[in-house]
Amino acid sequence: MKKAKVVKVFESNGDVVTFRYPRYADHEALMVMRNSLVKQKAFIGQRKVTLNEARGHMLSSLRNIKEKTSVVLVVEIDGRVVGKASVSKVPKSRIYKEPKASYHRRVRIAEYWLGIFLASSAQGRGIGKKLMQAVIDEAKNVLKVRRIFLGVFAANHRARSLYHKMGFVQMGRKGKGKKKHHGVFRYGLCMAMSLQ
Repeated sequence: MKKAKVVKVFESNGDVVTFRYPRYADHEALMVMRNSLVKQKAFIGQRKVTLNEARGHMLSSLRNIKEKTSVVLVVEIDGRVVGKASVSKVPKSRIYKEPKASYHRRVRIAEYWLGIFLASSAQGRGIGKKLMQAVIDEAKNVLKVRRIFLGVFAANHRARSLYHKMGFVQMGRKGKGKKKHHGVFRYGLCMAMSLQ
C-alpha cells in the first residue's frame, strides 16, 4: 500500500489522531461514514453513495490533488478513518448553476469551497477545529488560495460557531426555509474567510 503524506499527528483523549492525504483504499471507509451521516440527516440534498460511486469520488479526488485543484485530508484515530476535509476549486459553471439562490449571486467570485465531515465519535474533541486549520493551511500553501467558502445549515449552531471562531463570516443565505429537508424546514448559509 502506497504511503500517504502525513500532515499532522497528535493525541486526543489518549488516542493517536493523524491527518494525512488520502489513499485509494480509503474510499470504502469514507463511503460508510458519509452514508451514516446522510442517514443522520446531516447533509442538505445529499444521498447515500454506492461503492462504485465512492471509488469514482476517490479517483477524482486523487486526480484533483495531483493537478493541484484540491487538497484533501483524511482523519485517522488509531488507524481507523473517521473523517475528511477538503478545499476544492469549483468550476465557475457550478457557481452560476442556481441563479435564483441568493448566495450564489453574492459569491460568483468564489473559486474554492471547504467541505468537512467527522464521525460522531470524533466530534466534540477539538479534532474538527484542528482539521479545518490543517486543510486551510494546506490550501494556502499548495493551492495559493486567498478566499475560501463553505455552506452550512442555518440551524447547525455548533458548526456555525466553529466556523465563526475560525474566521468565517456569513455572506448570504440559500432559500427561505420553505423547502423541507427530511420533514423540517431548513435553509443553508454561505460563509467565507479571507486568507490575505
